Amino acid sequence: MLTALDFAKTHRAKIVVIYEPLTNRRQHFIKNDYKDCFEGAAKLYWLPTYLAREDSTLPLLSPEQLIPFLSNAHIAEPAKLDDQFVTTVKQHLSQGDMVVAMGASGGGSLDEWLRKHFT
Repeated sequence: MLTALDFAKTHRAKIVVIYEPLTNRRQHFIKNDYKDCFEGAAKLYWLPTYLAREDSTLPLLSPEQLIPFLSNAHIAEPAKLDDQFVTTVKQHLSQGDMVVAMGASGGGSLDEWLRKHFT
């Protein structure tokens, strides 16, 4: 099976990842496991966590607090779903980059935002 990384290498495309974690509770549990999750990506845009069924006693972890858990943190930057980010994503697409979105689904999520701006 051809992976996104294989496809990108074959087509000389950079892989750009947009990542929206799901639940702050989960981020506290898995943050140490992020180390090599985005290996092979040229750029990573880390969105705020999609909040659902949260434990109000846990502090909210921001992208700035989670990115340092990556072994390749230099490729990552915090992002927000706003008009400026629409422009950023369009620039990547116009350059032939492969943009891979990984996120939650529901009201106000990355999925909803992408459908609004890129269909």
